[in-house]
Amino acid sequence: MRIFVSIGWSKETIAFLQTWQVKLQQEYGIKGYWRIPNNLHLTLKFLGEVRELKVQDIHKTLKEVSSQFCPFEIIFQELGVFPTIKAPRILWMGVQSTVLISLQIAIESALRNIGIPPEFRSYQPHITLASGGIDGINENILRKDRKFLRTETVATFELIQSVKERGCHIYHSIGSYPLKKGDATI
Repeated sequence: MRIFVSIGWSKETIAFLQTWQVKLQQEYGIKGYWRIPNNLHLTLKFLGEVRELKVQDIHKTLKEVSSQFCPFEIIFQELGVFPTIKAPRILWMGVQSTVLISLQIAIESALRNIGIPPEFRSYQPHITLASGGIDGINENILRKDRKFLRTETVATFELIQSVKERGCHIYHSIGSYPLKKGDATI
């Protein structure tokens, strides 16, 4: 099964992200394959194809990691593209949080201990808004409206299975890991 660890969003944050998708399409004329609401997430660790027998070890490991963190705040801060502005394939919204980076490192390390290979690229937390050959984007658009003034409290993360249905990837939660109770930190 094809799986990844991610943070999902509240209905309010999904609406915020959709508003940005519409703005980018209608005000700026950006074209691309726009993510459906249920597929808007922030990946913490992509595991790829994993045998079902390994999933129980992954569940146990993620539960242990979640018990080490309190809920925390993330800040939506910028737009960007991968790999470059000259050949954009992914349009994303970035987020900022030092606790998020610590959580991602802890997940990466714990999963490595049970045989999941580490990611060698540096982690850049983002939500993919559109993919598939982005057309109409430029540096001016990326620099404009840089203050999104949105925060979200992260209280859980999830293990997601990606299933291809009718040519599209549909995401299903197969595990939810609440962060230990406590005051939110930034």
